[in-house]
Amino acid sequence: MDIHIPRPRWFAARNLAHPSALADTLRVDLSKASLGVPLRVGAAVGVVLVVGGLLGQFSLAGFAALGALVSAFCRPDPYRVRFGRLVVMGVGLVVSLVCGAVLGAMSASIWTEIAVLSLLGGVASLLIGALHVTGPGAVVFVFGATGSVGFAQDFGDVGRVAVATVIGVVCGVAASMSPWIVGVVRRGLGVVASWLSARRTLRDPRSSVASASGIKMIGRSSGASASGIKKVGRSSGASESGIKKVGPEGDVSGVKEGGPGGAVSGVKEGGPAATQVAYESVWTCLTRRPHADQVHTALRIVVASGISGAVAVAIGLSHPLWASMGAVAAMQGIRYHRTVQRGIARLVGNVVGGVIAAALLALPLGQWGAIVAIIVLQIIAEICAPWNYAITSAVVTPMALMMTALSVGLDPSIAVDRVLDTLIGVVIGIVIALLTVTRPDIDGILESTAG
Repeated sequence: MDIHIPRPRWFAARNLAHPSALADTLRVDLSKASLGVPLRVGAAVGVVLVVGGLLGQFSLAGFAALGALVSAFCRPDPYRVRFGRLVVMGVGLVVSLVCGAVLGAMSASIWTEIAVLSLLGGVASLLIGALHVTGPGAVVFVFGATGSVGFAQDFGDVGRVAVATVIGVVCGVAASMSPWIVGVVRRGLGVVASWLSARRTLRDPRSSVASASGIKMIGRSSGASASGIKKVGRSSGASESGIKKVGPEGDVSGVKEGGPGGAVSGVKEGGPAATQVAYESVWTCLTRRPHADQVHTALRIVVASGISGAVAVAIGLSHPLWASMGAVAAMQGIRYHRTVQRGIARLVGNVVGGVIAAALLALPLGQWGAIVAIIVLQIIAEICAPWNYAITSAVVTPMALMMTALSVGLDPSIAVDRVLDTLIGVVIGIVIALLTVTRPDIDGILESTAG
């Protein structure tokens, strides 16, 4: 768009009160509903929680569950492309949780924790943007690091957190790739079954009689076959011309599969109807210079996260890192209007989710009851994620608090702190986005408010 806006910040500020901001927050898109991915994510989280509980390691099971959340990334990606991206996301999660655990083991000051986790949020945002990954976003990395900060008391705990997270990541990747794995296993079993059937046929003497009679029948029908071949031969010219006509419309046989990086270079370019499909390798994405928008968003996240944590410390909140996390969650959108929408949605969702969390934490669920609640809430959150972010946030908030309680224990009153921390993070995130508004941000506002 080329509409001149003389005072872009004032224009962006007025957008906060525009009806479209609240309307987009409340809009529910059921056309994106699915069940397969939520069940796979729930299964990955559930398996590590149950196994960890059976081993008596409820605290570490929570970190394994965080690693298993890697299965929530890369929903629409083809499996060959998805695998490489999931591995990178998994490594990022492990590094994030280990960084948090190291801070906890070192008894680092709260200011050091805020600074490191703010930088971590920015780096995670750059990583996700570079790989074009869809999913929960950088907030998962910061949330995991926040949890491990409170858990680790020494460097032995750092190792335990790392092992638990790696196990969770492996389970998460396996869950995400499970349809492809099942397909490969089925094809392999089919090949084995065919080979065994062929061996039985060769060893069975009765099969030789059947083969001989079959040869005689083939001989009698050879005349008909020959005439059929002649007919096919006469029509071959038409067939070839048909193939020639299909070619310019886009040759589907031109799909090229990439190497281990998971790239699919695309369909051969044809005429106007041809569709260009291209997936770059993980290595290409990671070594390429990041786009200016991605750098801008990452810097916004670092600044907003750091200021939010500092404000939470200044007013005496007991979990200032949650304020930093709230800023990261609100600012995951590239454009300003997305930051506003996500901020409002997260705040509304956290208020509702805080009430749910307080009720659940007040119940005598025990550790196994908490595990059941986490699994159910995780599945519901994944079902709602494509629909509406506010609803998703209302479910994720109690799930996250229950997962934290599983590791370090929490009181129902913690829900109030969660809401206040989120409010600080959202407000500061929107203010930082407003102060750093760009021309593409203004274009995004104009598009979102059009009509």
